[in-house]
Amino acid sequence: MKVPQIKSIYAAVLKIKKKVSNRVILLIGKIRMSLGIKGATAVHRIMSKPYLDKNNKEVRNYIVLLELPVRKKNRIYTMERLHWVNRNNFRRIKRKGWIPKKTQLNDLRTKAFYMSDLKRSYSEEYTAREKATNRYLNYLKENLS
Repeated sequence: MKVPQIKSIYAAVLKIKKKVSNRVILLIGKIRMSLGIKGATAVHRIMSKPYLDKNNKEVRNYIVLLELPVRKKNRIYTMERLHWVNRNNFRRIKRKGWIPKKTQLNDLRTKAFYMSDLKRSYSEEYTAREKATNRYLNYLKENLS
């Protein structure tokens, strides 16, 4: 009779381990997204000059998910990473092969989790950040299942 109890304890431990690891992944995802948003808005503030671009659309930064090649022990793997992209480095990223060649900037805008905008009020910026974070966390939850 002791064997079924051990199996049930083992199953319970596995369930708890899976729940804890999922929570940790979501926490790390939330931190990554918040740091990405802060970096994108900081870069946008530095790069946006009113005399260069009147509507500040050219220097907007988009936070997207890219599949970047990673080399481990002479093998190349792909790893999904959050990356900020603007109009200037969009071409460079396409040349590196991180984005398919046929992708255009409008396609990138639709896939972006967040886009920076300096004309937002504080409450609009807060809701945009929350929406981007929730969208990314939902994406992570779908991939965990």
